[in-house]
Amino acid sequence: INYGILTQTSYKLKESGGRGTMTSTEELMVKMEEYFLANLTQKIGEFMSGEGEKVALVPLEEEQPIENTIVFKSYQELVERELTEFLAKEGIEEEIVVKMCMNDTDRSLVCVEYILAMTEYDSFMQLVADHVTCQQWEVGHSLEGDEA
Repeated sequence: INYGILTQTSYKLKESGGRGTMTSTEELMVKMEEYFLANLTQKIGEFMSGEGEKVALVPLEEEQPIENTIVFKSYQELVERELTEFLAKEGIEEEIVVKMCMNDTDRSLVCVEYILAMTEYDSFMQLVADHVTCQQWEVGHSLEGDEA
């Protein structure tokens, strides 16, 4: 994972209950990844299987259907709720986490993908496309297994 310049930086957590501690970027990202995997992955899978099915995968340079924007906003609300809960528990400001995600050039963590898809329409569309591809692969893989 390449955190760029943020790797060398520690962030002071907001004073919370009299505790003010320091955490490294890596520690924060690992905590957030664990939280998202435990609390959000299934919800996003269910969201993509329901609302995500309404998204029309058209090239980004073309006019986007209004339904795509509506689904994007619903996705933002879903991730925002979970992110807000995590940040409140950790006493961290959202802007710090978003900056860290935007500077994560490897994008190897699930939480980074989910947060970027919340903040960037093109990342959201890529997440939807990835979900569709996975669904098609699972269906194709399942059919091949049935033929044997």
